[in-house]
Amino acid sequence: MSLEDTGKNCASPKRRSREQLKSDLVQTALKMFLKHGVQATSMADIGRAQGISKPTVYELFDGKQALVNAALKAALREIDVTWVTNAHNAPVSFDVFLDQSLEACKEYLRNPKGTYAYRLVMQEGVHSGELLAAFLKYMAVPASEGVMGVVARAIDAGECRRMDVRAVQKLISSPMYFLISDRAMFGENALSFEQALAYLEACFAGIRVHLCLKSQTASTDKGHAARVERRPT
Repeated sequence: MSLEDTGKNCASPKRRSREQLKSDLVQTALKMFLKHGVQATSMADIGRAQGISKPTVYELFDGKQALVNAALKAALREIDVTWVTNAHNAPVSFDVFLDQSLEACKEYLRNPKGTYAYRLVMQEGVHSGELLAAFLKYMAVPASEGVMGVVARAIDAGECRRMDVRAVQKLISSPMYFLISDRAMFGENALSFEQALAYLEACFAGIRVHLCLKSQTASTDKGHAARVERRPT
């Protein structure tokens, strides 16, 4: 289902269980919040899209904030950060971790649902401290700490340039955050999939050259070899 598809569920409300009805409302609310904004979306609008009355929506959720929180939790479940936890628990080289990070970013492009939580917080976090706090607690802080743990280990192992670990974590995360911001701000005028893919490839190539000592050593060796070849006999 696309983000714009917020039409009524094909099943009658009376035929759906309470939990199914709540789940359907959450998914519809998430799409409407992203498309129109939380402030511009009423509980009645969400209920109407699901073919139920406003009082019924309030029977299932105490208020709009409760529905916003439920929508964020649903969006967070779509985010896959297993490559971070796996790299933290079963160490891989920094070079491999950068490859995994790039592939994870590409997967977010292929599955737009993986960006919904980020987009919701970018759009609404300034209006809702509760929403921002929940995102930081359940997603941003754990993921960031995981990346910083991998970076710290890579620096100690001589695989990553010695820098502030938080700065490195921000550098690795920034390409994806830019693309999410681009999508949230410009909608259909955002970079196309092909353009976004090329942008990611270019960003991670630069990150690798700047941070990965293995890549820097390889480049130095190639440069030295080229100078030797050009040296007159």
